[in-house]
Amino acid sequence: MTVLRIGTWNIYEYARANTYRDKQAADRYALVRKAIAELECDLLMLQEICAGPHALLEIAEETGMSCRYKQPWWDEEGGEPGRSAIAGTKPRADFHVGLLWNPSAITPYTDTFRAYDGEFWHNLASLAFDVDGVLLRAASYHGNPFGREKRIDEAERVVSALTRPYGQFPLGIVGADWNSVSDDRVPGADGSWQHYHPDPYTDRPWVEPFIYQCLWDIDDATGLPTNWRADRRPGTTLWSAGLRDTAALVNKPWHRTVGHFDHADMGDRAIDGHRVTPALAPAVVDHEVIENDRTRGASDHLPVVTTLDLDRLP
Repeated sequence: MTVLRIGTWNIYEYARANTYRDKQAADRYALVRKAIAELECDLLMLQEICAGPHALLEIAEETGMSCRYKQPWWDEEGGEPGRSAIAGTKPRADFHVGLLWNPSAITPYTDTFRAYDGEFWHNLASLAFDVDGVLLRAASYHGNPFGREKRIDEAERVVSALTRPYGQFPLGIVGADWNSVSDDRVPGADGSWQHYHPDPYTDRPWVEPFIYQCLWDIDDATGLPTNWRADRRPGTTLWSAGLRDTAALVNKPWHRTVGHFDHADMGDRAIDGHRVTPALAPAVVDHEVIENDRTRGASDHLPVVTTLDLDRLP
């Protein structure tokens, strides 16, 4: 049986601070690395790697994972050890995305790494893997935090990055901090399709950061915002394209991925997770948000782990 544990985690400004001057930050970064090791993932998508390739290498070395892939011209007899699977944020120099994997479980497929510099507010890093002869395309993505319309455009680009060229890698999975609430549906008790993820905003008092996350109307009587609700349009794009949220596929009880830090009084939300292509959906057997003292202390986001059983594929 070929079972893979695949994680995704926004590790909150990892390596952004000067650890020689900021002992608290250094301790938190160490907590991140310990938590990653405890996840025991075969593949892990990371967001907010702030110091570039050497930060990803540091995590890989301390957790026993790998982040190096071979270029087509790689020389096995003494060439460079391979490049790090990290995609930078340009023109800014922080908040990168990257991939880590267990080299004893999966192997990067030659000449498939791609970074989408300039096409996203953050970026998307994509790499295909050989899993016992099965080819799997994996990607790490971090959604735009401020532009609601831009997030919709980015969702379209995520679809194309995971599905084009058609038929090349039909099995695909992307892990992300989506920075928006999913629009995926599940059958309700009455047979109708209902949102798996609850709306985290409608029952909360209006706060300024809602402009980045919500749709709303203006009350003619007061001139103030009214009827605010989650802007699910990026998720609508992903759902309509067939990329399924693994949380909704498994349909276990809902669990937050952010809210324990609650920087801006936004409440408990689930804005992190995996989506899979239609061909990979039958392999999804479990979804779990890992919440414990270590993960809560390490980041303002919680790691999400999706389990795949590739033997369930047709």
